Amino acid sequence: MTMKTVAIALCSLLTYALFAQHKNIPLQDPYDVFPLFYKGIESAADGKWDTAHRQFQTVVNKVSWHLDAALCLTICEDVRGKRIKPNSAQDVFQALNAISNGQDTSRALNQINRMISVHSDYFGFYLIRAKIYEKLPHPEQALPDFDRAIALQPDYALSFHFRGRLLFDLHRREEALQDFHQTLRLHPRHLPTLVRRGILYAELDSLQAAYEDLKLAMHISAIYTKDFRLVEIFNRVGLHYLNRQNNVQAVEAFDWAIEVDDTWSEPFLNRGIAERNQNDYTRAIADFDQAIVLDSSLASAYYHRALAHKANQNLQAAERDLQTSARWEATDPRIYQNLGELYFAQGRDDEAILAFKKVQQFDENDRWANYWIGFALDRQKDYRRAIHYYRAFLEAPPPDAARFIKRIQRRAEQINQWITRENQAGLPKSP
Repeated sequence: MTMKTVAIALCSLLTYALFAQHKNIPLQDPYDVFPLFYKGIESAADGKWDTAHRQFQTVVNKVSWHLDAALCLTICEDVRGKRIKPNSAQDVFQALNAISNGQDTSRALNQINRMISVHSDYFGFYLIRAKIYEKLPHPEQALPDFDRAIALQPDYALSFHFRGRLLFDLHRREEALQDFHQTLRLHPRHLPTLVRRGILYAELDSLQAAYEDLKLAMHISAIYTKDFRLVEIFNRVGLHYLNRQNNVQAVEAFDWAIEVDDTWSEPFLNRGIAERNQNDYTRAIADFDQAIVLDSSLASAYYHRALAHKANQNLQAAERDLQTSARWEATDPRIYQNLGELYFAQGRDDEAILAFKKVQQFDENDRWANYWIGFALDRQKDYRRAIHYYRAFLEAPPPDAARFIKRIQRRAEQINQWITRENQAGLPKSP
């Protein structure tokens, strides 16, 4: 990366550069437009308007969301259309060129101020000055220039976007939202505004509106939308659907999250859960596998993969994953509940009993463990201990245990009668 490129980014001359800088990720130029954009500024500073116009137009053609190139292109067109004097525009581009080369910002601003005094009715120069003000210690001083530019040219969509973006950064959310609405009324598929409004909607907890904006943005350009905020929003939307058992919509939202960033384990984990809920165990296990590849200590991925293996009757793999999950989350009662059920299904009653006792240890509100322990002891013909757990189960049954209660009551009565007879006359074979 050249020093010129860094200077451009720091001086807010490249929207994409600023976008990457804001995210704290390495600056990227997937369409190789940095050098051409810089050459466009140099050409305009030299008064080569046809060349500058061609260079800015090429940048915009390659990267339609390159807002600064679009603004510079507009100024070039206004020069060619004789709406502003070429010398004045040339002075402004010379100031931009000086800033991009690391020269004194205040001197360049003075040069732009002089051009505004000559062309006080030209909106483009106010936008240029406002975008420079944005990167100074008091960015709110850019707002009057954005206001003036909008008053002079109310149908120029970028003015609303630029002002909305600054209001967004100043946490004036409702005002920013109105500017983004107006931008999209003038330019319905304006990619940077769709992304910004989507992020803003998410901050305002309007998840469905955020989802619609960001899906459209992804359809327009998946490269531009490689933003950590978007993957978090798509993941939140997916969880919103998952919690409401809308697994189809949840999978779609997690698909988008993974499209934005396939290096984060959480969307893979969550998509796997939604797929498992739809009995699509093969896809679910593949997603849990990937979540574990990305984060080998993700206990919940092992746990949910175990449930998928268990539902798929792969009990050995399920047991292995549950034991791994227990090493990372040793106090999660759900792990021991599933281990207990798995052991019980295989007739491993002693291991099942130990697992269900851990459920009781780590979940004082659990009411099912007594049932399972009683059942395992009953199967081992340890009737005196079994009836103790059956009684505990019947004294505080779970809310969803109605269909088991009568059966356990009958069984407890049989065991009780057996114990009475044993105490009176010796041990029969079994109750």
